[in-house]
Amino acid sequence: MKHQLTITILLCHLFFACNTDAKQSEAQITIDNIREKSDNLYDKFENKKIPLTGGKLNCQPCDILFLSNINSTIKPITQPARRSFNIKRDTDYIKNLLCIYKSKCATNIEFVQYFNETLFRTMEIRPLITIQQILRLDDKTKGLIIKTLKNPIQENNSIYNIEKTLSQIPLRGQDQKITFEFMRQFKN
Repeated sequence: MKHQLTITILLCHLFFACNTDAKQSEAQITIDNIREKSDNLYDKFENKKIPLTGGKLNCQPCDILFLSNINSTIKPITQPARRSFNIKRDTDYIKNLLCIYKSKCATNIEFVQYFNETLFRTMEIRPLITIQQILRLDDKTKGLIIKTLKNPIQENNSIYNIEKTLSQIPLRGQDQKITFEFMRQFKN
C-alpha cells in the first residue's frame, strides 16, 4: 500500500512535469511562429515597391506598403549622390507621407509606429522640405503631424535631432522665418 501511494504520487508528478514541458514547447513554437511571420511581413514591406507616377499623390490613408516605399526612398544626401538628388521627387514623396496619415490610422498600431519612425527620419534627412509641406496641410492633418512630432514613440526620435540638423543648414530669409516659426511650437 505504501509503495502504491509512492508510485501514484511519482506518476502524478511525472504527468504534471511532462504536461508543463509540453505547454512550454507549445509556447516556444508560438513565439517562433510570431517571429517568423513578423520577419516575413518585414521582408514583404521592404521588398514591395509602389511607384509614384508623375508627382501625383498616391494617397491611401494608413497604407503601410506605401509608407515602406517612402521610408526606403528618402535617403541622406552624400557628397557623391548630390548629382542624383531630386528635390521634386523627394517633395512628392514627403507630400505622400504626410497625406497618408489620418486620424483613422490611430487604431493601426503597426502603421502608427512605422509612420512615426519614417516621419522623424524624413524630418532629419529633409527638414526644410518636410516643414514646408507640413505647413501646407489642412489644419486637422497638420495638427496630427505636430502631435506626432511632440510625442515620439521611440526614444532616439526627438525634435532635438531635427533642430541639430537644421542648425547645420544655412537658412536665410523666408526659409529661416518658416523654420523658426515651425520649431517654436515645440518649445514648451
